[in-house]
Amino acid sequence: MKAEHRKELQTNFLADRMGRLMQGMKAGPQTSGSVVVWVLAALTIGTIVAWYVAGMNSNRSPLWVRFEKDSADHDLEGLRSLATSNPGTLPARAARFQRARVSLQEGLANLYSNQRDAAVSQVKQARQLYADLAQECTDDPILAPQALMGAAKAEEALAGIPKGDDSAESLGSVDKALEYYHRLAKDYPNSFLAKAAQERIDNLEKSRDDADKFYQEMRKLVAENQEK
Repeated sequence: MKAEHRKELQTNFLADRMGRLMQGMKAGPQTSGSVVVWVLAALTIGTIVAWYVAGMNSNRSPLWVRFEKDSADHDLEGLRSLATSNPGTLPARAARFQRARVSLQEGLANLYSNQRDAAVSQVKQARQLYADLAQECTDDPILAPQALMGAAKAEEALAGIPKGDDSAESLGSVDKALEYYHRLAKDYPNSFLAKAAQERIDNLEKSRDDADKFYQEMRKLVAENQEK
């Protein structure tokens, strides 16, 4: 059997096992459908940011034009350059949100595939971007909740990824994810994401043992797959 084909079979096996775990879990992402709902909730960030930008983009400044072009072209390097070259500007902040959104979307889509290493890097990058943005946007009732939700989703996703070959340790923390969810629900109760955050808090805290067991099993499966 060719190595490439064997790797594909291992990846499919892991995905199948992941699906079975999700179906049997009593807390958290109970079914594949609910996982999709949570991912979509996090990914609405991009749409909301676009509305936020459009409302302030009356003069069509060169930086906004550049942001729109890089976003349309899916040019993450261009967005990174825009942000680093123009710190403190609204287009730079929008560029960072866009990078975080795309990195999280692509990372979650491939986190349990044969592109896992790249996907993990993307989710980690999104986590850092969102965490930094959450600190910077505390006085913004529109952007702060989005940053907190993005950071929480990235943190929780990485709880199912082992640190190296040790399945006992993870790259993310459910406790840290809960901190973000709590901050969102408490500090921005009127935001459209507050209800979603509170529901996630209730699910995780109601059946925390099941959630921890779920993520532990995910890490074991990933670690086993890496060894093959």
